[in-house]
Amino acid sequence: MRIAFVTTYDARDPSIWAGSTYNMAKALERQGIELHYVGPLRERRRVVNKAIQVACRRLRGCDFQRDREPAVLDGYARQVEEALRGANVDLVFSPGSVPLAHLETDLPVAFWSDATYDAVAREYVWPPPPPPCGRSLRLGHAMEARTLRTCALAIFTSVWAAHSALDDYGADPAKVKVVPFGANIDVARTAELVARTIDGRPRDRCNLLHIGVGWLRKGGDISVEIAKRLNARGLKTKLTMLGSKPPDDVRLPDFVEHVGFIDKRTDEGRRRFDELFGSSHFLLLPARAEAFGVVLCEACSFGVPCLASRVGGIPSIVADDVNGKLFERDCDPDRYADFVAALFEDFDKYRALARSAFAEYETSLNWDVAARRVKEMLEQVLAATRQMPVH
Repeated sequence: MRIAFVTTYDARDPSIWAGSTYNMAKALERQGIELHYVGPLRERRRVVNKAIQVACRRLRGCDFQRDREPAVLDGYARQVEEALRGANVDLVFSPGSVPLAHLETDLPVAFWSDATYDAVAREYVWPPPPPPCGRSLRLGHAMEARTLRTCALAIFTSVWAAHSALDDYGADPAKVKVVPFGANIDVARTAELVARTIDGRPRDRCNLLHIGVGWLRKGGDISVEIAKRLNARGLKTKLTMLGSKPPDDVRLPDFVEHVGFIDKRTDEGRRRFDELFGSSHFLLLPARAEAFGVVLCEACSFGVPCLASRVGGIPSIVADDVNGKLFERDCDPDRYADFVAALFEDFDKYRALARSAFAEYETSLNWDVAARRVKEMLEQVLAATRQMPVH
């Protein structure tokens, strides 16, 4: 199978989109799919549209979304069409709907995304991103509806996103599928090694890990409060936070360590990343909005159970008593603390949950499993296309 792998950016750069597109492409290649990379694409009217975007944010407090503008979408589509003229491919594929929205081709088109436009516009209401302006909102919905109407296959990472495609845009249920992404790290750990790591975690103190960019949206304040409640109960708890800093008016307690960002592409960064995960008892993601959360998959690859909120795409990754526990959005932090404390009182139960988290990674939450499923879906699309009568 040969596919045109279309992105507006350079899909071969592992630093973009937390490495998800890079890992997606490599996983598809490991399944024997030949990729013809199309991208990065040039943005039409970039200087003008960027000036409008800056003005909208400063004067109106809203976002003029350049990649929803018809001229930009037309420009992307014409560049893709030109690239397809010299390519021997069976199908057009993208990790997003933007470069496909205005595409005109006789080839079947598929995409694999973590959200619809409506789902993000509706639920991503916490700072820092400003809300889309009225024009962008209207054009964004039109773009999403058009792509869902013309594509042959729309794969989403979660039931939440798939439901949005069906309910908000009336997508054909036959073409909407769900396949979660995998962990954006190379994993050579065996179940035996992970079990030894789990057994080596201390029983007299709790190490919590919080990773995310966007303090309020990711629930950084809630994670701090969970650690505070556990310390108040007498369970010595340390919270390590990676990612964005808290607001300037928030002073972190002594039991919280803010690490900042770790570059997993370097040997030192990967060593530090592995060390933090391996020594942590739980990953916290009490998010107020979250399309997917690849970090949850990464936690499972270390045998680290995930404690997260029941929002967005998270329930398609975390299952109660399988690889963690889900809580309602903005619930009392004591509920998280209750769960952690109970497992420390019955540490054998904790170890069983941690081992189960790694098993979930091996069977469901890695890129090879995901790419294998997507390949089967693409093969079905091609088979159906070849059986269609030619008019």
